[in-house]
Amino acid sequence: MSTSIWRQHVAFAPASIAAEEPFDTLLALTLANNALHLADSAGQVRVAYHGRTGEALTGATPTSTTLFEHVARFGPLPLMLRSDGMPYPMRVILAGRSGQAGATSTFRAVLSAAHAVRAELSAVGANVGVFTTTSVTTAWLTPALLTLTVEQTSDAQQVLLARDAVGGVQTTVSAIMCVLDVWVRTSTTASTPSLTGVYAAEYIGL
Repeated sequence: MSTSIWRQHVAFAPASIAAEEPFDTLLALTLANNALHLADSAGQVRVAYHGRTGEALTGATPTSTTLFEHVARFGPLPLMLRSDGMPYPMRVILAGRSGQAGATSTFRAVLSAAHAVRAELSAVGANVGVFTTTSVTTAWLTPALLTLTVEQTSDAQQVLLARDAVGGVQTTVSAIMCVLDVWVRTSTTASTPSLTGVYAAEYIGL
């Protein structure tokens, strides 16, 4: 659950900052709230991939400008649940580049049960992030916040074997296990897009 006082970031009006208003209890609470909110915004990191200089992930050589090519899969990833039984949102950021100047490369990041990825890729729901670039220079693209529905959460539920303690008896636990799949489509088959970074962390600030 959120640990920030007001469960959201509180923006300051530029005029009040410029006026150098006196420090009081409300301001102290607001600053503490914003610090806690920033901490909430950096939950458990599930994916942290960054290719070394000259390295990148690519899909198959494009033969179509309408079909998405699979680039990478991360997971299965265990998702933490909130008090209401739903997974925390996942903040996803991709780094990539187009293979040809001016060509539009469209990446899609899909968070779902492994067997449902293709269907979710086409549906483009709230669990799919869309990232685009036309630059041949690698850059981190605008982040997306991915969420699962009740149905998608139930679909990703698995029963896993575990031990109740070190050297203890074997038991079973229920977990929400998803994969983060990245796909890409290009506006011209002469361009092969590259994926150079993927970062995904649970966002508990909501």
